[in-house]
Amino acid sequence: MFKKSVEAKSQQRLSGADRKKLKRTIKERFPNASDSDLDTLIPPKVEITVSKHPNRVLIYSLEGGWPMFFDVDSRGTSIFPTVFALWKVPHLLPAFILKGGEVSRYVIGGADLMFPGISIDSEGLPEFLAGETWAVKVPGNPAPIAVGSTCMSSSEALKAGRYVPNDGFLEDVVFEDPSLSTTSQQFELSHADAANHNSDADNGELEAGMDGPDASYPDSSTKMQANPNIAQQVTTDLGDLKVMENVQIMVLAVNRKHLDYTSFKPEKQQVEKTEQTVDPANEADINRMMEVVEIYKPSVHVNPIFTSVGADTRQLYSASEASEVVFAYVEKENLVRPTNKSVVVLDAILCDSLFKGAIKKGSTYPSEIHKKDLAPTFISRMQAHHQVTRGKESVVRKGGLKPLQIMTERRQGNKKVTKLSGMESFLIDAEPLASELQKKFACSTSITELPGKKGYEILVQGGVIDVLARYLVEQYGIPKKYIE
Repeated sequence: MFKKSVEAKSQQRLSGADRKKLKRTIKERFPNASDSDLDTLIPPKVEITVSKHPNRVLIYSLEGGWPMFFDVDSRGTSIFPTVFALWKVPHLLPAFILKGGEVSRYVIGGADLMFPGISIDSEGLPEFLAGETWAVKVPGNPAPIAVGSTCMSSSEALKAGRYVPNDGFLEDVVFEDPSLSTTSQQFELSHADAANHNSDADNGELEAGMDGPDASYPDSSTKMQANPNIAQQVTTDLGDLKVMENVQIMVLAVNRKHLDYTSFKPEKQQVEKTEQTVDPANEADINRMMEVVEIYKPSVHVNPIFTSVGADTRQLYSASEASEVVFAYVEKENLVRPTNKSVVVLDAILCDSLFKGAIKKGSTYPSEIHKKDLAPTFISRMQAHHQVTRGKESVVRKGGLKPLQIMTERRQGNKKVTKLSGMESFLIDAEPLASELQKKFACSTSITELPGKKGYEILVQGGVIDVLARYLVEQYGIPKKYIE
């Protein structure tokens, strides 16, 4: 169902009533879930978002986290937990145990589970009815790797040897891509989870220990803080780990405070310069390729933050790089609230950087900010710049990129003309473009200089506003959002 990329039609937060309804549905559909399990899956103080997809599937996600449930018919009758939800609460569903790694690698890839691939103990195949929701696990690891529903009862299965359709699996799009929810941050599992994810790789089962973290650590980050020796032990264990061939390893987290990480310095290598010849036939296409990057320069408001973490205030930064700077400061000053990891407590320097001059006189300055709002607020206090690159030519300008403007105008005799201006911002020369448009639309074109030395305007005979916009997108790579 989610093996290929999907796009959400819409996304919205659940209201209080819908949230309660979802919780009741989960409780009824999964009776093994206790109240504490429900709080783990749907935390009381965390917003729940739902995304709707063209195939009628609904995906319920934690705001600032991963998708937790998906509803295949949008009616609440066929709702499943994601693999990540089962890592949080492994006992939520009954589970089939696979015979070994040779079976698991196909299930992880999205294949349906055939009953001959299930390990059956001396007590025989467990009893179940058709349509029941079951998880799939590998030997020696409590964390499920897939979830699905039985297509027939246990008695029928013994006769027919049929399968369990695989509705959700470890490497599906929902598990890999948290952007299907409204989250702007990727959830990171702790080092303890990552170690358990790999700890059984040499036990004789090809992927027995590689298909999920040890679910016995529902909050292993707390365990890491309580016992700082765990990080060192994990590093030692991973250093001694003997990995078999064809085993897939996933890095789920990085301890950026570890000595091996902080002391690492990349080795500078001499890059051999090779002369590249450009095919004259393709040179025109290369010059049409364009890239627009929004970049930011530190201002007087945020300079203290950059200085504190050793970042250069004279450089230009992308949005992601600027975000890393402010979060590095938060980590350096230990400003995350211990009781709520999604909230940052503001000290005097960070508060002034975010709000000084932006708060009305007499108003109280905020004392905290949500993590998801920290980076956008911080970036808004920097000086906006943009960089436009076309072929070998590149230019950086202050401020936001002004859009290219196209408009039609009626003249005498009810004739239409189309005006184009602002092409200089995108490194397009007006004269060659006018000549090109004359041939493209088989009409006359002319060029006039705009007053105040603000560039040139191309005038095209006829009402060609739509086809001209499409031509600029397809032939010159101008993003649609920069065409007005």
